[in-house]
Amino acid sequence: MSERLHAALNAANAAVGKLMKRHVQEGGTTLVAGFIGSGVVRWISVGDSSLLLWRRGRLIRLNADHSLRPVLENALPGKGRLSHMLRSALMGGKISMVDAPPTPMPLLPGDRLIVCSDGADELLNPGGVPVELAALLSECGDNDAAALIALLCQQGNPTADNATVIVVDV
Repeated sequence: MSERLHAALNAANAAVGKLMKRHVQEGGTTLVAGFIGSGVVRWISVGDSSLLLWRRGRLIRLNADHSLRPVLENALPGKGRLSHMLRSALMGGKISMVDAPPTPMPLLPGDRLIVCSDGADELLNPGGVPVELAALLSECGDNDAAALIALLCQQGNPTADNATVIVVDV
């Protein structure tokens, strides 16, 4: 399965590169791709979009953050304006950082996977989930949870980056 995830990453990277050349501009995107089956999740990711696991009332980030945020949080207190600058992204060329663990993450009944863009970072912070959000994550169906999380992100900070959210119940 990891070969398929790597092939998908390479195809997406080539497509982004082709698109940027056609429009004669520089840019890129993040990627989180996964496979759920046989009681495990495997993933590959580039950039700062998150793959999160909601398990028994705790939110756990599974994939690596390829932005400056982890670097700045270790070096300086508080978040700086540059924290969302990416250290790795799909741009058509060599990808400097890829998160693709060789060992899959075992899943348990009741687990919920959340894939989201960096626009949901403030709300979906593994360091501390607001009580209202914890109730939402525990009680709503996957489609309702995704829509409500995206809405809460927009209400909390309407000028923030986009907030794309996918929720999958295991």
